[in-house]
Order: sequence, then C-alpha cells, then structure tokens
Amino acid sequence: MKEKIFKTICIAIVFILISCSEKTIGFNRSNLEIVNRDLISVETNTLKLDHRKGDRLVILKNVNFDIGTIEIELKGENIPYNT
Repeated sequence: MKEKIFKTICIAIVFILISCSEKTIGFNRSNLEIVNRDLISVETNTLKLDHRKGDRLVILKNVNFDIGTIEIELKGENIPYNT
C-alpha cells in the first residue's frame, strides 16, 4: 500500500514539474501580424520594426496563453542626447 501511494505521489510531482517549466516562444514572420509597421529583421527573440509616426500593433498568432507570465522588453530609437 505504501509503495502504491509513493508511486502516485512521484507521478504527480513529475506532472507538476513538467507543467511549471518555462517556455520561450520564438518569433518568425509566419506567427506575427504587424499593423502600421514593416518588419526589418527577426533575430533570436528580438523584433526590429521600422520607424514612422502613429500607433503600432504586433500580434502573436497561434500561441496559447493559458497560464504563465509574459515578459517583454520594449526599447525606443537609440538617439544620443535626445529625450
């Protein structure tokens, strides 16, 4: 009986650890919808868009966001001495 309980607990722990693993979503042109911008380049987890006035929107297609954390870092144009 104790062995059966131990096996059940071990299996439950494995499933919990697998479901908590971190997943990184890679960018490619096929899973992005970009509004009011042109895509200049796609590198490892980095998008570079062109510069023009107006609002912009990037949508990740075919990605399931059920549970977890979304981390994003946004950078503006790199112009020294310009605020």
